[in-house]
Amino acid sequence: IICAQILALLSIFAIAERILPQLRRSNFGFKHIASATTVLVTIISMVLITTWATTVGANSLVRANQEQVIPAFITDLASTNEKPKTLVIRKNSEQLQYFVTRGEDLKLGDPDISSKTPEQVHNAIVDLVNGIGANSGQLLGFYGIQYIFMKNPADAGLVRTIDGIGGFTRSSATKDGVVWKINNSHARVTFSNNKGQYFPINFDDSSIAYVPGDGVIILAEKFDKAWELLLEGKLIKADENQYGLPEFKIPNKGNISLVHNGTNRRAWVSLQLIVIITVIILALPSGRRRREVPLEELT
Repeated sequence: IICAQILALLSIFAIAERILPQLRRSNFGFKHIASATTVLVTIISMVLITTWATTVGANSLVRANQEQVIPAFITDLASTNEKPKTLVIRKNSEQLQYFVTRGEDLKLGDPDISSKTPEQVHNAIVDLVNGIGANSGQLLGFYGIQYIFMKNPADAGLVRTIDGIGGFTRSSATKDGVVWKINNSHARVTFSNNKGQYFPINFDDSSIAYVPGDGVIILAEKFDKAWELLLEGKLIKADENQYGLPEFKIPNKGNISLVHNGTNRRAWVSLQLIVIITVIILALPSGRRRREVPLEELT
């Protein structure tokens, strides 16, 4: 970050050395406002990036020198189609930290950290830690979280609390930490028939699965209207259920596929590409006008 900021400052000084004399000779106008705005935004961004990197960023769960925090048997599940989620908890004398991972260590860009944690999930974790979460396991299970892992040194009081709450079964306790299995947890995609029975849905390589009849498809993700389901090519919109999850009502059997129609994201990416291309074009050296070319060169 320091090297990048030094290079940016050198570029700013070089541009300022060329632009300042022109601004002094010209009347106050758009160029002065644009230059002042650019300088102000640059200074604020550098200060904010430096502050974040030395405070919040330094305490992030994503670190290059951090050892693996997920047990090997859970990490191996990432290679399967199910990719079960794991709630990782760390507690010390000062604070409680948690994050949700999909069978592997946390990475930038994971869906669970690209947006705010659903309020219901946060409240369930808080209730679980406080020992009053009788229904925490059910709610976490609906969100596709199948394991809870507490990394050593584990808080003995919290371990006893989770052991005493119904809905969790301790799977192992090793030198790495303690693992609980959430009873009756759901897969990432679950099919519920009219009898109230739940069946996991595994998609093949072409992201297509088959449902045997009418019912409801529940997706263990935060509700977003961009989620869409195609049943034999027919579009089915998502509804939000009581747990804040997207669900799709299936009228008949057939092949289904799930898509996330991120229109807003595509629009922002397109805008960024347009800005980058525009900046590159404006930064390229321009040719001289015909009247600026000496007569000797024309002849």
